[in-house]
Amino acid sequence: MSFTSKIRDLRKARGITQQQAAELFGVSWSAYQKYERENNSVMPSLGVIIKMANEFHVSLDYLLGLSECKTHDDTANTIKMLYEKLLSGLSSIPEPEKLDKLKAMCDLLDSK
Repeated sequence: MSFTSKIRDLRKARGITQQQAAELFGVSWSAYQKYERENNSVMPSLGVIIKMANEFHVSLDYLLGLSECKTHDDTANTIKMLYEKLLSGLSSIPEPEKLDKLKAMCDLLDSK
């Protein structure tokens, strides 16, 4: 989903107009309209994007398309779920294979 789609959807979910959003973020209505317009190369300043993330209660990573997790809590929950899945998966592996799997995972992490 694009930045413009995200801020439009977040604004609508909050139940505010473009004019109200513009006032909330300290920009003109015409500037805000451009932020929501698809195929528009106008991006808000970093300060405005930070205000948007704070007001919409989402992470900057989500707004900028770096993560699909809307909030840091979503990210933490995803990490916890994956960790639990990993532990569960390891418990079902026979002991001789478990060491090889763990070494392979460590090698993968070390290759960063």
